[in-house]
Amino acid sequence: MHSFLSSATTSYTERCGAFEKTVFNTYFKKETGLTPKQYLNS
Repeated sequence: MHSFLSSATTSYTERCGAFEKTVFNTYFKKETGLTPKQYLNS
């Protein structure tokens, strides 16, 4: 499941133009209240 989410995250970042991991992580946390790692571990 994690590999699927990882692939989905990569695909999403490419589609939304957030090619920098830190940019994606910032917006992800702003929208969900969790970092991507926290989200995957929940």
